[in-house]
Amino acid sequence: MRSRRALTPVMDGTGVIFAGCAYTGPVATSPATAGVLRFGVFELDLQQQELRRGGVLIKLTPQQFRVLRLLAEHGDQICTREQIQREVWGGEVFVDFDRGLNVCIAAIRAALNDNSEAPRFIQTLPRQGYRFVTPVEQVIIGNPPVPAASRQAAKGSKRAVIALAAALVVAAIAAAYYLFPHHAKRLAVLPFDDLNGGAETVPVAAGMTDEITTQLGAAAPGRLAVIGRTSAARYAAGKAAMADLAADYLIEGSLRSEGGEMRISVRLLEARGETQIWSHTYTGSGSARLQLQQSVASSVTGAVTSKLFSHETQPRPYQADTQAAEAYWNGRYLDRRDPVRAVQWFEEATRRDSRFAAPRAALAELWLTQALTGSNPADSFAKARLVAQEAIKIDERNAEAHATLGAICFWNDWNRSEARRQLERALELNASLARAHHDYGFLLVETGAANAGIDELRIALALDPISPRVNIDAGWVFLQARRYDEAVRYATRALELEPRLEEARLCIARANFYQGRGSIDELKKLRASVNPYYRAMAAAISGEKSDALAALDEAMATHNVMLAMIGTEPAFDSLRSNLHFRELQRKVGIKD
Repeated sequence: MRSRRALTPVMDGTGVIFAGCAYTGPVATSPATAGVLRFGVFELDLQQQELRRGGVLIKLTPQQFRVLRLLAEHGDQICTREQIQREVWGGEVFVDFDRGLNVCIAAIRAALNDNSEAPRFIQTLPRQGYRFVTPVEQVIIGNPPVPAASRQAAKGSKRAVIALAAALVVAAIAAAYYLFPHHAKRLAVLPFDDLNGGAETVPVAAGMTDEITTQLGAAAPGRLAVIGRTSAARYAAGKAAMADLAADYLIEGSLRSEGGEMRISVRLLEARGETQIWSHTYTGSGSARLQLQQSVASSVTGAVTSKLFSHETQPRPYQADTQAAEAYWNGRYLDRRDPVRAVQWFEEATRRDSRFAAPRAALAELWLTQALTGSNPADSFAKARLVAQEAIKIDERNAEAHATLGAICFWNDWNRSEARRQLERALELNASLARAHHDYGFLLVETGAANAGIDELRIALALDPISPRVNIDAGWVFLQARRYDEAVRYATRALELEPRLEEARLCIARANFYQGRGSIDELKKLRASVNPYYRAMAAAISGEKSDALAALDEAMATHNVMLAMIGTEPAFDSLRSNLHFRELQRKVGIKD
């Protein structure tokens, strides 16, 4: 962290305000220096560089801490984006500062359980910057706390009361860190740098990142939480933005191919101070790059677990046929960019090596996604089930295949007991598998264990915090659990990460309407939807029960996956005593 001048308190007749400051120059030492900034139920420890809520540590990256400190120290003043860049990032070269700052602010809001639409702490001023809108106390070491100035003391006091009341709601993403065993370490595998940038080596660099992420995810379930690749890959263009993952440790690496030889350099860093813990450079023939990739991933996994945990041993991963492995990694490189071509590569891998479980598990996940979003779900579910079962038959310890089967059992089969068994097995094998926590959360909420389901969603958010999909699905789960304010909060965060996500707007509209804050007009638009389940919701909300039941019958006839949530859908509360509706619930496995 850059050194900085000590703050100079300036009296203005109503309290203390902070003088302007810069993050340069020597640290002043004094018998009485600012030690803690206190706002609402939060404390910002300036010496330890920690944020605490009620004495509980809330993880912030160094950049997040510096941004929050800058905003809090300036009180009710506007901090422009240019000022934040200058005083926090300084002379660092940051290719995509605007996006990085947006993600940084979103992460700080998550830690504070704040809402950009109705801010209690950080207000966004379009085309200007940000302003800290709650009163701040400066606790002077060796002296009693002195309240910060406020131009509107009464209004500030009211805001403090509101902030305190709102803080009694379950903390947002910060709470997720404590749902893992308290000793679990959080690690992020940053995208490897391809120093060649050629068509042949780019997939290898991506594959190296993915293989290390996968092996570490299964290395020490419950003890090591590995950040999902969705969040890591989203910010591959700027390392500074990657720090917003709030990991305890980082793995970074690079790959270079020259003269037929491939060199792979890997480093393990302690994230807070970017202190290097371990590093190694591997070399091998470029013609055997896939074998090198697997052996490097195994070596890195062993080295990292031995550094972080003593006496940790890992099973040796299956060594696939070279051509099958190459096809698999081509598929993994394409699975989010071009799913159709990814399917072709995964199928090629399964044909070339009948004992290779990984491409079957990846193929099952792609078919599951198609089943949940495509036009022919029955065929896609059948394909997903088949290859997932094949993967488990080959390797019963494949967590991804168990997670896919669990999702199929929940969304398509309406078999909640088997869904629970498969998802719990997936998490037993790989506690860092965010999508398994995600689907398990849906299952628990739907079966009446709302609080436990929300805990699972918070873990998924902690593992994949910058994923628009995880955030919007968190919004849906909170909606089903009747936690409408939190549904709005997470759907809003999903929109910040992906502004074109229309379902996030629908989630917000529904949550607001159920609280009596929104218009029914937006929801009535669902009557024109091609999805009969959505039409049923619109009719039920409008009080047209017969139309709602007719649309639900149509949804049942087409085996609509949304029927899995019929038992907790707030729109159908007016139908719950209806005998026809209760019969529909029984058909999807919900007992009276």
